[in-house]
Amino acid sequence: MRLYVKLLLMVALFAGLASTTGRRMTGELANEARFAFVCAFGSEADYAALVDDTDYTLARQSGNVDLYQTGQRFRQLLAQRLAEAERRNGPLTEDDRVRIYAECTRDAAEGYGPSRGHAVVTTPVTAGPLAQESDARPSRPHPVAQSHQ
Repeated sequence: MRLYVKLLLMVALFAGLASTTGRRMTGELANEARFAFVCAFGSEADYAALVDDTDYTLARQSGNVDLYQTGQRFRQLLAQRLAEAERRNGPLTEDDRVRIYAECTRDAAEGYGPSRGHAVVTTPVTAGPLAQESDARPSRPHPVAQSHQ
């Protein structure tokens, strides 16, 4: 009789862990353990990676991965352009920072979001914007394709 009770408990445990709820609970438990470890022993880089992973997980769960990638691209562009401008011109004025911020916002959002089907293309002949219906993303190499080259 004990064998059947143990077997029944093992089957119930396996079914619980294999279910979507069980997987989610196991994942949340692992994230909490990681959070506790990083808070206790982690460096600034570990903390930044934890925040980034949490942002990505939340974006994936809510279906906003494009928005997450746009934000990542924006932060990268802003850091690069501010550093480059300060290196070339010295200390920046507030107007310069606002201009760079706006440029980075525009460049990072290009090709993402709800209006990505209406890409703005500039032609060399007219140098004016032409609205073009397209489902294709801007031509950027895919990260997986880069790693296989």
